[in-house]
Parts: sequence; C-alpha cells; structure tokens
Amino acid sequence: MREVRDSAGERHLLYALPIRFDGWCLRCHAPTASAGETGIHGLLSLRSPLAPAREREFAEWSHNFAGRMLAYIALFGLLGLLVDRGFVRRLAQLERAALAVADGDASVRVQSDGPRPAQDELATLGQAFDAMAAAVQARTGELQTALAQYRYLFAHSPLPMLVFDRTTLAILDVNEAALAHYGYAREAFLQLTIRELRPPEDVALMQQLRAAIAAAGEIPACHTVRHRRSDGTLLDVNVWTRALDFDGRPARIALIQDVSEQQRALAALRLSQLKYQTIFRTSPDLIAITERASGRFLEINDAYTRIMGYTAEEAIGRTSAELGTWGAPDSRAQMIAALGEGVRLMNFQTLFRRKDGEVFPALLSLEAARIGEHDCFIISARDITERIRVEQALADSEARFHTMIDWTHNWEYWLGSDRSLRCTSPSVLRISGYTATELHADPGLIDALVHPEDRERWQMHLAEEAGSDAVLELQLRLLTREGQTRWVAHTCRPVFDGAGLDCGRRVTVRDITDEKAAADEIRELAFYDTLTHLPNRRLLLDRAGRALAASTRSGEYGALLMLDLDHFKKLNDTQGHDVGDRLLIEVARRLRGCIRQHETVARLGGDEFVVLLETLGTGEAEALAHAGRVSAKIRSVLAAPYALGPGPALFHSTPSLGVTLFCGAGAAVETLLKQADVALYQAKDAGRHTVRFFAPAMQAAIDRRMQLEAALRGGLERDEFRLWYQPQVDAAGRRIGAEALLRWCPVDGPMVAPAEFIGLAEETGLIVPIGQWVLDQACAQLREWQAEPATRALRLAVNVSARQFHEPDFVERVQRSVQTSGIDATGLKIELTESVVLDQIDEVIGRMHALHALGVGFSLDDFGTGYSSLSYLRRLPLDQVKIDQSFVRGIARHGEDAAIVAAIVAMCRTLNFAVIAEGVETVEQRDALLACGCEAFQGYLYGRPAPAGH
Repeated sequence: MREVRDSAGERHLLYALPIRFDGWCLRCHAPTASAGETGIHGLLSLRSPLAPAREREFAEWSHNFAGRMLAYIALFGLLGLLVDRGFVRRLAQLERAALAVADGDASVRVQSDGPRPAQDELATLGQAFDAMAAAVQARTGELQTALAQYRYLFAHSPLPMLVFDRTTLAILDVNEAALAHYGYAREAFLQLTIRELRPPEDVALMQQLRAAIAAAGEIPACHTVRHRRSDGTLLDVNVWTRALDFDGRPARIALIQDVSEQQRALAALRLSQLKYQTIFRTSPDLIAITERASGRFLEINDAYTRIMGYTAEEAIGRTSAELGTWGAPDSRAQMIAALGEGVRLMNFQTLFRRKDGEVFPALLSLEAARIGEHDCFIISARDITERIRVEQALADSEARFHTMIDWTHNWEYWLGSDRSLRCTSPSVLRISGYTATELHADPGLIDALVHPEDRERWQMHLAEEAGSDAVLELQLRLLTREGQTRWVAHTCRPVFDGAGLDCGRRVTVRDITDEKAAADEIRELAFYDTLTHLPNRRLLLDRAGRALAASTRSGEYGALLMLDLDHFKKLNDTQGHDVGDRLLIEVARRLRGCIRQHETVARLGGDEFVVLLETLGTGEAEALAHAGRVSAKIRSVLAAPYALGPGPALFHSTPSLGVTLFCGAGAAVETLLKQADVALYQAKDAGRHTVRFFAPAMQAAIDRRMQLEAALRGGLERDEFRLWYQPQVDAAGRRIGAEALLRWCPVDGPMVAPAEFIGLAEETGLIVPIGQWVLDQACAQLREWQAEPATRALRLAVNVSARQFHEPDFVERVQRSVQTSGIDATGLKIELTESVVLDQIDEVIGRMHALHALGVGFSLDDFGTGYSSLSYLRRLPLDQVKIDQSFVRGIARHGEDAAIVAAIVAMCRTLNFAVIAEGVETVEQRDALLACGCEAFQGYLYGRPAPAGH
C-alpha cells in the first residue's frame, strides 16, 4: 500500500495484491502440472482518493481551530470594550463567522466585497479568517467527492465487500456483490455476524485466529477461510481486511475472493499427483521412464530395483544397452520392430537380464508421453516366469485329466461358467447310448435324456446348482437311446481357479441302476409284508410317528383303524393256507381302494390290518364322522363275496373294526395301537362285523348331542331363541342396515353357541321351523324400524339355510311374513350361501325372481369360499355379494388376499352387484378394503351383535 498521484496531481491511496492462481487457467493446466500453486497470474488493484482517509484528521483540526478562534475572539472582545463600540461589532461579526464554521458552514465570510476599511489588526484577522474558511470549504468538497467515490467503489465492486464491527463482529454494511454471492437479502445479511458466516465446525478455528491476532497485535493481510451461503453450501474464500471508522464505530472492511474452484482444482491436482506417485511407487510391475531420443533412463520405481537389481543411481542417465538388461542379443531389435512407427506397444513378450545375469521372460508395454520438456517412453514390464510355469503345469494337468476321464467308468463332463459343454468322457456311450461327439454337436441332449417324470426335479436341481457353490447330488432316471430307463447319481461340483473365480461345473454321472434295484429289494424286505406288499409294522410305526408330527403342526385330527377278519382261522383251517393267503391278498387290495393316496394300510400279521387316516379336519366331531364313513365303507367292501379258488365257489368274510382318534403328539404310536386294539376287542365282543370307537370323549359328545337335540326341539315352545343384530355401514361409517343373527338362550343353562346347534338343526330338520320363526321376528323388527324416520332406510339381512330355501312353499312363507308384518319388502334382504344357489340352479333362480318381484333383495354370503361359476352368477338376480371374513382377516398383511378382494370387487362392479365385507375388526382392514374398492362393511370395528334395544 502506498500513496501516489494521478495525472491531475491528486493524491490517492493505491492497494495492490497479487492473485496467486486463476480458476479457469488452473483447470486447463493442472493436468500437465504446468501451473504451480505459487505462480502469479494477475494483480488486484484498488485506488482510492486520500480525502476520505483524511476526513477524520481534518474534522479534528477544524474543531480545534474553531475552539482557538473562539478564545481569540473573546480576548479581542474584551479589548474592544476598552476601545470603542465599532471595534466590538467587528469582533462580534468575527465570532458569528467562527461559530458558523464550527457548525460546518465553511461558506461564511467576515469581509465584504465592497470597499475595504483601512488595514488594521482586525481587518488582517478577518482576511486570514476568510482565507481559512475558503480552505475549509475546498477541503470539505474534496472530502465529499472522495466519500462519493468510495461509496461507488464499494457498491460496484465485482468482489464481495462488507464492513463489520471490530468488537461485536456484527455486519454493518455489504455491497451488491456480497448479496448476490451469499444469497441473502440486505436486511437478513445485516442481521448476521461474521461468526455466523462461518460453518459451526470452523468456529474453533475462528477463535484460534482471533487469539493469534490478539497476540500478534495485527491481522494478516490475507487469510483463507470457509464461508457458508444462505443455502448452506460452503465456499473457500480469501479475505483481506483493513481497519476504518464507520459512523463513529471501530470497524473493519473486508474484501472477499471466492477461491472454491481453485481449491478444488488444486486438490484434484494434488490427488492426481498422489495417485501417480502411489501407483509409480507401489506397482508390483517394474516401471521406467526413458528419454525417447536417447533411451536414457530418467526415473525408475522400486519394483525396477527389486526385479532388475539396479538402483536409481545406477540406472538413471544410462540406457538399457549400457546396463545390458536385454536377455537375448536380438530382444531389443524385436521390440523396436514390433513398435514400428507407433507410440504404443502392449503385452510384448521378451527376455530381460537381471544385474546378476539371470534371464527371465517378461511381458512389456510402453507408451510415448510428454513429461515436462522431455519426449519420453513410459515402460512397464512384468516378470511372467511363474505364469509360464503355471501354464505349463496346467497343460500337463489337462493332459492327465483327459487321460483320466477317457478311461473312467463313470460319465464325466465339464460345463463352463456359461453352461456350455466343454468336454465329456467316452463312457457317456455306455450309460446313454450317445457318443461324446453327438453330445458336443447337440448339448441339449443332456436335458432330453432325463426321464419325463423327473424333468421337473431336474430343472429345480439346475436352478439350485446355478446359485450354489456346494457339491450337489441328485438321483434321477435317464432314457437311453434304446429307450431303456437307467437310474443315475448326478453329482455336480463347482470348479474355481486359483483366484477363486468360477470356472464352471464338473459333473459325474454314475449308473446306480443295479444299486437301486438291490436297495429297493432290501427296503421291500425291511418295510413291507412279503405276502400282501403292504407296509409292515416297522413302516407303520414310522408313518404313524410322522402323522403325529404333522398333526401337531397342522392341528388336524387323524385316526387309527385296526381290523381283523371274522372267523379267519376257521377258513384257514378248513380251506388251507393258500386260500387264506389269497383272501389276505384280496383284502389288502380292497382296503387300498377305501383310502386316499397319502394314507396307509398296513398288515401287522395274520389277519390283522391297520388303516392310518390323516387330515380329517380340525374338529373332533368332523374327524369322527370321517373315520366313521371310512369304517362303514370298509365293512361294506370287505363283506362282499370272494372268489378264492379255481371253481365257482364264493367265500364270505366280514371285518370287525376298532377306531381311535389322535390330534398332536399327545399319545405315543404304541399307545394308539393299544387303544385301537381295545376298541377292536369291544367290537368283537359286541357280535363282530361292527365298529367301536375307543375315545371316551366321543361317547360324551354323543350324549351331549342327544341332550342338545332334545332341548332344541323344545326351544321354540319355551321361547328360548333370540335375534341379535350386527350393524352394516357404508364407507363413511353411516349405518345402512344390519344382519339378524340367531341366539339360543336355554332357560336352564348358558347360551349355546350357533356353531353347536345350527348344524344339528339342519340335520334334524328343525332348521325349517326355526328359520320361519327367524323370518317372522325379523319382519316384525323391520316394521318397527320402518315406522321411525331415523331408521326407515335400514335394510335387514336374514340368513336362510339350504333346507329351508328348498322347501316347496318357501316363497309363499316369505310372502306371508311380509304381508303379516306390513313391511316394505325392499327393506328385507335374504342371505344365501353358494351351496344353496348352486344346488338345483334353475329352481333357485325361479324362486329368487319370484321373491324379487315382491321387492325382497338377495345377498350371496361367504363369497369366495365355494366354487361359484361366473356363468351361474350372471344368471342369479343378486343385489349384493358379501366377501368372506377369511379374506378380510389377512388383507392388511397379505397381498394375495388384497388381490382376491380387488378381483371380487371388480367382478361385482361388472355384474352390477353391490359389495359388502364381513369380519372387519381393525382400521387397517377397513382401509385396505377401501383401497380395493369395497364400500360397505360389517364387523366388530362397527359393533358386536346385540339385541335390538342395544
């Protein structure tokens, strides 16, 4: 910073600062390292008139001068009192002028432009005062001009500038460039402090800088810091500051230069240099830089010294010929010939000689480059001694491998990582009937050889093999060229190279046809009865144990049926053992026809058989009924006549059966066999050709059923039935109707659940009178609702059983209930299950149309659980479809249920049916149903079933 004069002689303060790097130039020249971070690429110059800098000095001088003048005037005034009044007036005029100058008005004068009085001391003093006032006026104008120039420079500077308080760091003024650069409005900027321009993590650095400034007593001319824009982005900036007085406050003015791009470019340059140095220094390959014209080494890396044996001092400045690094006399000539006129040579195999004289093969690459002032070659080479050794070893191994697989007994083949067939052993001909040449010509033959019944397992095996690194084995059947079936063990092993890369799969196919036949024979002897070929006791115990485990997981019942043939010993004794054996064989055949494929018939010995039934349902009554039906079928089938001899004579035999149920692992298999045996004994004791159930709970259930049926018959007479109602709502939660639900409340006992008596009422036929009572009560309740304006629009749904609906006079009964109650029939809705509408479909449609004519609506209950055909649904005069709660229960968690519900809703819209969902218990279920398009709901979320008054 120095003082200069311009061409007009005006004094100015010149501030000049070198610019160390230029962002745009540095971007271009950084990659060539031609732009250093200390190079001067420009000069920042700021020129300002000295007047603003002198303003404070002049103001102080003016103030002091005015004070002195007042003192002088007072003195002269005192003297004037001693002289005369004219003298006093002149002193008063001079006093007023001095006060005007002190107040800042430098235009005042004490001498007039008219004739001057005779020169005396006061006149001389007045002239001096006028000269002083003129000088002050001129200097004030200069100061105002300089201040205007400063303001212009500050406002129009292309670089951000700001003024801040030295004590509080509050920002006092900013220019337009700062507002644009930092993104703040002026009012917001002036609310900040310098500290708030810094990122929080730099506050500690700022405090350290202030401490250093305080210790040194001065601020460095320039320092680089980080600032933060209004949007949070960070800038690297150079900051120059100078002290000044701003409106009487100690302040500093800061000039800011954004050097973010330069810093990034410099960081990139440093990173590039670091990468180069790192690669050059740590590369396992030897790297050398030679002068292109002379071939002299300019630089070598550590690997060069390690591989070749020459240090940098020995190599730099000399040529490869001088060092004798070529392994053969013509090695260098061959390299030059390969390079030709080019500037690049890649993977050229040659021979090098180490310092100790050892010659080794190397893979050489070189490329021309301009480095600084030199045209160079960058040379890299790799010692490939080990690679050549490995390649030779691999060739030897390949030869041994082919020799081995050519003579192996098994069929060996190799698949590449792309599953292409690489090689196969000649033994494929013995196993498949196809030659290796034929397989190479058509690799698809491998898949075609697989037996059709095993191809699905084969495809699953291939999929597992593709994603696994394990050894996988699969036993399957192959069809040979001649059409024979052969069992093989297919073993697939992944193959990896030394680096762990996948090289494909090695497959061994071993013929196990004879082994399989022998194993099957052994298994047959160990687990099957030799006469009937049924499972023996050992296999029965195993399967029964598995059935118990499966029952534990599923919660479903199973049953064990034990039977023997009545009077078999007499037949055996009178007709001979061969006839008895034929009877046992025929009984085994008939028993197999009585059960499902996954169930078991076993022979324990003699005429004793066991039938293992599984998946009989989760209810005990259901399981008992199923076991009873199977038992009845067995009794009937085994009681049919047998043709056992060569003649026309027929033999008769009947079975006795004992049955026990199981659910879960509550009892051991042996315990179940004992229970079935006890029941079988009871059957024989009862006169043979009969069935007895062991389970004591079964007898209690039968007793309960009989008591329930007796009580049910008197329930209507004793007025023990009640109707409860569950509300139905629309999407907004408004009630649109209800469903009538039957409850049985015996006078001498607790309420009976509908699941306990509805089925019994169906079986006994009591459902017809009970259903009519429900219909009459529902109509009566509907009449009460229709009489009230608030409930007049509600619709009431009534469930009708299949047996009740198919009564010949069902339509007349409904019509009579409607007429008797006097209701508007459009408020009544009959709910039918899919089983009702699909039985005698034409009759059902006719009755529905007849009731529709009365105004009665229809809803299809539990939709989705049956087997409705769309062709039937189109014919049914339905008004509504009710989505079964089994789909609603999981709709919020399972995408499958949501997809099914969405499909049902879409179908119903197409068929112009309304849709309602039952069993809605949570808000999540309701929201999922809404998302699927369902707009009516019923369930605990909106209300539990309750009497009408509730």
